[in-house]
Amino acid sequence: ELARLIEQAQRANPDIAIASARIVQARGDLRVVRAARGPTIDLSADSSTDIRNLQGQNSSSNRLGSAELDISYDLDLFGGNKASHRAARARYRATGYDSLATKLAIEADVAATYLEIAALSDQIAVTERALANARKLERIISLRVEEGVTDPIEAGLQTAEANGIEIDMSRLLEARALALNALSTLLGEEAPTFRLEPATISNFNLPRFDPAQPADLLVRRPDVLAAEARIAAANGDVGAARAAFFPQISLSASSFLDFTSTRGKPDILDI
Repeated sequence: ELARLIEQAQRANPDIAIASARIVQARGDLRVVRAARGPTIDLSADSSTDIRNLQGQNSSSNRLGSAELDISYDLDLFGGNKASHRAARARYRATGYDSLATKLAIEADVAATYLEIAALSDQIAVTERALANARKLERIISLRVEEGVTDPIEAGLQTAEANGIEIDMSRLLEARALALNALSTLLGEEAPTFRLEPATISNFNLPRFDPAQPADLLVRRPDVLAAEARIAAANGDVGAARAAFFPQISLSASSFLDFTSTRGKPDILDI
């Protein structure tokens, strides 16, 4: 059941969906930076028609047109574009690590909340038995009081104890309801329609795992890796900012085409 809940959270949790969307956004930013490193191509065209009516002759039409192609390329002599590319790529890696960290956090929250619900269910079951026994003892003491065998004070104390257990029961029920609402939020479901199979702590087994050395966590935790990627991105931004103080050198080439045609037949062609 817990494995099913974790799988559902991976599919429907909104925080995981947001982290995945940030990966897509960072991938788009990286593509924009990569495209900026290449040449820039600009193509423009224009066409017009001139119709004239001459006296004693048929009308004539002239079609005028032009096309222009410009190609430019920025020489990255001081590494500004390369630094921007490194920064964008590092941010893309950071969003991936953030997504992994979000998934781990959501999985841990689902497991902890599910265990809390199971523990509260066990406590509620124990409290229900204690409340039933307390009410039963309360009725017995009331009968003994009616027969004059027991002091009424003892009956009052037993009633207060039973009421205290009933208050504890209501608190446990409220805590379990809040835990169920929290679990439904983690799973991306609506709380009023969320249903969960009964769970008890006795159904769980201790997992077997080999704990790693504390130093290994520095290369395994995705949040640490994301912080390292952001430091690399900041270094790239610093490199791009430094390169912006130097002059920019650009190479460009252009081609221009101009043509004139009369009655659909080309007459003059200039390049």
